[in-house]
Amino acid sequence: MRISSVTMALALLLTFACQDDGGESSDSPEVGDGDGDGDGDGEPGDGDGDGDPTGDGDGDGEPGDGDGDGDPTGDGDGDGDTGDPVCGNGIVEGSEACDDGNVEDFDGCSMGCANEVCGDGIQQPDEECDDGNPDSTDTCTAACLPAACNDGYVNGGEYCDPSDPDHPWSDPMWCEAFCVPKCVVGSLDQFTCQPDGMGGQGNCCPGLVCLENPDPELSNFFCQSL
Repeated sequence: MRISSVTMALALLLTFACQDDGGESSDSPEVGDGDGDGDGDGEPGDGDGDGDPTGDGDGDGEPGDGDGDGDPTGDGDGDGDTGDPVCGNGIVEGSEACDDGNVEDFDGCSMGCANEVCGDGIQQPDEECDDGNPDSTDTCTAACLPAACNDGYVNGGEYCDPSDPDHPWSDPMWCEAFCVPKCVVGSLDQFTCQPDGMGGQGNCCPGLVCLENPDPELSNFFCQSL
């Protein structure tokens, strides 16, 4: 009978030894933090150990994106930024044509991350001018060079340019080599001309006719547009 009592006492001791502090048996599937997921963070279900109960499994403590970078915007790339292009960070992103790591003009890549080219209105070191347009008939050509005689365009106050094949006054018959017309120019301007006696061009430039001026105080004849 004494042996039986000892046996029972040992059995009770073994039972208590197999129970945890909460009185539960070691057969319970919950281990570590007591929530059953095995991560030790006290939050159920995700297994990442970050204490964030949303179940994203990335371990960064931010809900929902699963990339582990701490950025909660949900881009999922793991780099910690919001995913929007940032001009000046040295990385060509989104609609950027260039990104040289700064937000300055005059270095080939503008402060808006666009390539700087002739005609954009930003004069580069290798440009002599840039008026923001591709028009070669004003004071700055489409090649970003100042207008000049014999540059191939009637520009910069010229009436003709022998290098411009498209302008009617630029034919060498009508235009001197230094971009001064051999013919008389002007329409409402009062330039004296020599009539041809037939009411025609006379010595006016092409597209003009030499007409008698009705005002006796002005030149007898002047060039008038057709």
